[in-house]
Amino acid sequence: MEKFPHNKLIGDEKEEIRVFDLLKLSLKVFYSKPVIVFPYFLYVGFASLGSLIPMLFLMNLVNNLVYNKELSFLFKSLLKNPINNLSLFVERVIYSPSAIFSFTFYLFFYLLGTALCMVVGFSMFYEGLKTNNFSVKFGLENIKGKWWKSLAVTFVYFLPFLFFLIILTVESLPSIFREISPLNIKALIIQVFNLSLYLSLTGVSFIFLSFFLVYVYPLISVEDIDLFTAFKKAVSLSLKNFKVTFSYCALVVLLDVIVIILGFILNFLGVFGSTFTRAFNLFLINPLLMGTKTGVYMKLRNEEIGFEPVSEMNWLNWSVNGVKTGFVKFVSFAKKARYWLILLSITLVISYFLGFSSGLDFANKYANLFSEALEKLEIKNLPGKFTLPRFPNFFVGIWFQNWQTSIGLIFSGFIPFITQFMGIFINGYIVGAVLGFLKGVTGKYLLISILPHGVIEIPVFIITAGQGLVLSLETLKLIKGKSSLEKASSLIEDLLPAVVGVLVLYCIAAFIEAFITPALTMKALLLSPL
Repeated sequence: MEKFPHNKLIGDEKEEIRVFDLLKLSLKVFYSKPVIVFPYFLYVGFASLGSLIPMLFLMNLVNNLVYNKELSFLFKSLLKNPINNLSLFVERVIYSPSAIFSFTFYLFFYLLGTALCMVVGFSMFYEGLKTNNFSVKFGLENIKGKWWKSLAVTFVYFLPFLFFLIILTVESLPSIFREISPLNIKALIIQVFNLSLYLSLTGVSFIFLSFFLVYVYPLISVEDIDLFTAFKKAVSLSLKNFKVTFSYCALVVLLDVIVIILGFILNFLGVFGSTFTRAFNLFLINPLLMGTKTGVYMKLRNEEIGFEPVSEMNWLNWSVNGVKTGFVKFVSFAKKARYWLILLSITLVISYFLGFSSGLDFANKYANLFSEALEKLEIKNLPGKFTLPRFPNFFVGIWFQNWQTSIGLIFSGFIPFITQFMGIFINGYIVGAVLGFLKGVTGKYLLISILPHGVIEIPVFIITAGQGLVLSLETLKLIKGKSSLEKASSLIEDLLPAVVGVLVLYCIAAFIEAFITPALTMKALLLSPL
């Protein structure tokens, strides 16, 4: 029995397809069937796994600088000739085998996560819009035989950006440090022009690909055809149905602009604030666009949409009930993962003490250097009265960053037992290293800089890692044939609300970290002997 009816694709627009109406339908799907966000959680899981190797590379780089006594030499070199020596250091880091391997590892898992997200997402939407049954099981079982096609398409989409990265790394980045100085305005203008040109060409190329390959992911997910035929059909569909394709692309641009404007209005831009806009795009805008594109594709196939939308949408009750249900699921998974939580806690404690020892050694070896820096900053002369700092960017950024980290810890469980222990170890090591460094510089541990929010954040972090290990164990059983896809899908559908349940806990922790912890830490620093 075929999973998909292979109807002949319509070559011309024989009925008016209203893209905006399909967007509204997709919004109702999101409201009544939030399981459709799962493909993007899957993407975050694989991207999180890919990011661990670069983090290990950076930790190893810092460790080598400290214990090979290169740090003081680097500082002295930079003071003598900052432009040339910084250029040499950056080039040495970028072109090192470890850096190249780390970037390649991250890029592969980023592309793989995107590819799996697309094939699972369009499969779930296609089945759901036809039968009103949005099933994780259907999305997962459709991966086999199609993931590599989706990966190839993802790589084609990424080619313009890859080209820009290569140009920037090989040609522009070293010359920026080598040639540009405050007195060399001409070199600065040339580099800005070159980078703007490369970025513009990249953007134009991506827009071009986005128009002609709009339907390639749905084709791969639905049709049992080879990759070349999928590309050919996608281009043909875009050209023959120019109006609806252009309308969809315009909708994508419009939503992107709205999100950017929202970011400006709410002042959520910057290193931390960008996390909000990224999460907003990833977990709301992208699923809505995927549903809209699937609806357009089904209309071009002349297929009926069987989804029954809800008549009214009460977003307040929906949100409250979702968090309440999610919190209950979160607690139940904490009980289910209790043995894993013991192992993860032991890993965290060990990594913390290893990091603390390294941070203390780092501070002691370069005590004179830090003392001079602190004297120049005149920290001792800072005013003694502090008010609660106002960091809305910091608060929102931490909130969503922690949430996405937990999503990554859970759904990277599809590759068993790697991300959870490694993620816990890296975070514990970093926290320990920072506190060890502060101990060496100020004479105090300054645990107050981590404890107020850490009381909530650390347990939640460990529990979500434990949830990922529960999924890892189920995945391993599935690989060995000791479990079924139905059971694994049921586990995932229980995990999805649990992910939502931690939002409130992370919100409380982020508020403390952004508005209360900085004030307490600064007061402690003022009272510490320098």
